[in-house]
Amino acid sequence: MTNERSATHFAQVQQDELNVINNQRLNRGDNRQGDEAKKITGIAISGGGIRSASFALGVLQGLNKSNVLRHVDYLSTVSGGGYIGSSLTWFNYLNKRSGSSWSFPFASENDPGQDAAHSPLNYLRQHGNYLLPDGLSSLSLLGVLLRNMTLAASVYLAVIVSLFFLCFKLQLFQPMPWMLPYLSHWQPASLFAQAALSMVLLFGVTSFMYAWMTWRKLGTEERGYRGRFWFQRAQGKFIFLAFAFGLLALLPIIDKFIDDQLAGMAYMSTSVPALFGVIGSIFEFFQQKKGTEAGKGPMTEIRILLTALLLIIGILAIGYQIAQDWGLSDKQWLYGVVILGVVLSGWFVNLNLFGIGRMDRDRLMEAFMPNPAAVGNNHWELATQADVAFFSDVSGPDQWGPYHIINANTVLVDSNNPKYRGRAGDNFIMSHLYCGGDAIGFYPMSRLSGGEMTLATAVSISGAALNPNAANSGQGATRNRLVAFLLAFWNIRLGFWVQNPAVTGWRKVLSDMNKRPNFFYPGFFQGLLGQDLRENVGYLELTDGGHFDNTGLYELIRRRVDTIYFSSAGADPKFTLDDIGSVLVRINVDFGVTVTFNDELEGLMPGSDGESVYAKRFGFSRMGYDKGTIHYPAHGGEPAKQGTLYIVRATLVKDLPAQIYSYRAQHEEFPNQSTNDQFFDETQVEAYRELGLRLTAQMCNALSLP
Repeated sequence: MTNERSATHFAQVQQDELNVINNQRLNRGDNRQGDEAKKITGIAISGGGIRSASFALGVLQGLNKSNVLRHVDYLSTVSGGGYIGSSLTWFNYLNKRSGSSWSFPFASENDPGQDAAHSPLNYLRQHGNYLLPDGLSSLSLLGVLLRNMTLAASVYLAVIVSLFFLCFKLQLFQPMPWMLPYLSHWQPASLFAQAALSMVLLFGVTSFMYAWMTWRKLGTEERGYRGRFWFQRAQGKFIFLAFAFGLLALLPIIDKFIDDQLAGMAYMSTSVPALFGVIGSIFEFFQQKKGTEAGKGPMTEIRILLTALLLIIGILAIGYQIAQDWGLSDKQWLYGVVILGVVLSGWFVNLNLFGIGRMDRDRLMEAFMPNPAAVGNNHWELATQADVAFFSDVSGPDQWGPYHIINANTVLVDSNNPKYRGRAGDNFIMSHLYCGGDAIGFYPMSRLSGGEMTLATAVSISGAALNPNAANSGQGATRNRLVAFLLAFWNIRLGFWVQNPAVTGWRKVLSDMNKRPNFFYPGFFQGLLGQDLRENVGYLELTDGGHFDNTGLYELIRRRVDTIYFSSAGADPKFTLDDIGSVLVRINVDFGVTVTFNDELEGLMPGSDGESVYAKRFGFSRMGYDKGTIHYPAHGGEPAKQGTLYIVRATLVKDLPAQIYSYRAQHEEFPNQSTNDQFFDETQVEAYRELGLRLTAQMCNALSLP
């Protein structure tokens, strides 16, 4: 399934991974022999923010108690699953470096040799509220967001002001005689007004041309087909240009009206539509975080359109006013210095370090990859060791494993390949050895970020849920181009720009010349305008792996893993199984793999067990786990075979501890509380952890695992 431009065929990728896995088995004392040694085991941890991480913590504990974890070869994580997955990788790395023998870092305090007060488990319990550690307040978070938005808006406004100032110098806004034939007697109009009318006329002329072309039947001829396509595409561009030039032509009229009617209030008046645009943008920011339902319905489309138009008109009006004042000022040099300083800030800034994504990365690192001293003191401090720990160093052949695959998404909304364009992207892995995916091919990890991709950064990329042009499983509000524009204008994005390891030619030269992604390259054309987001560009934007597959199963299925344990804690209060359904479709389309279940997951459905009072009140599922059969077809010289998929699903069942039912009674949405909530306290972490532990124990006992 590799792309022809791939530096390494996937068969070689897999063989190299297995070589590392064999070394990791020896390091942790996994001495399986014979046929058992040939079987590969993996764990997939779904997305779902801190909720998924807390639940998966319990799942890992349950698997460890049943002696499963020691024999796991692959760990595939996505989004919030990467929080706890990276924590496992990190503590295994620290323990291995200290010379310890293999042990599970999150063992319960009830297990022998555990120090309850100074253990990684207790540290995670106390730091579920990871976005607000000691010394930082909500105002600190707000400050980062406002800093980010201010610079982004200032840079783009400075560009607009500069262009308008140039237009004033060239007198493009001044009325001039009509250049179109037969219109010399019309009232003089600006160049932009004439351009807008020209686009309208071109639309009309091409409409009549197309009408005459239909006089002769050309539908079965190639040139007729190509002609229809050309006219459709060209007329769409004419409409866009007519609106754009028309809006620019209206700016002098708007400015004159404000001067005549609202003397001395020019900036206040021009700021009103921009202010409504800002309010609308913030509203859309919170709306889209509700999920795919936020982007549906005609009123949503109208609201988005009005918000975008108000923001664009307001920003253009403000830019026009500033440019006009610049031209009339006796201190034009001062305007020029300020504008130049802002523009240069947009060029020299590193978007990966400046944006809100970096803040999110640092907070995740401090909570899930802390320094040993922080764990020992059970006190938050800067994670100075993880800050410089390269991913390739913490998960290699000299470690215990499991071999960690972190899943992200490559934004490819403009791909020439309809599969990637329809999905809005492709899975992009980061691991000890390789990075990439089908769309761009697989490349050595040293080709990604100059070989300096840290574990912390990789996890934050995999969890970059909020981003223009990307949404869960490729479907959602942020796929809307206007919503994407609103988010991009304010640089509200968690995604990460990387130099494309597959790019060649002049695009590679250009990306090598500018190794810091900024507001202009790739931030303007690809970022703000959302254009040229495809496989062959100099920069790729990586976002939340859940934008492609929110389960983590995709890459394990690609590797034909024999036994997969799946921790599923994506928010699904209506039991739509959208995450699982999406990945089942994609593994069938891409790999020809199908998965069957004895009862088609009916036992996981809330309300399927209604016997007791608790069950009726809380909508118990019949069970919190299920078992499926993976049907692998013959492939690449390998015969067809069957594998096993064990699902542990965050749901309520009978025979759970009273504290879980108590928490549910107080929190109606549990265990599907919103992923927007990333501020878990100890009680909340414990509710999900204990749920994951108990459901896994029930599964292991019922199915006699391992």
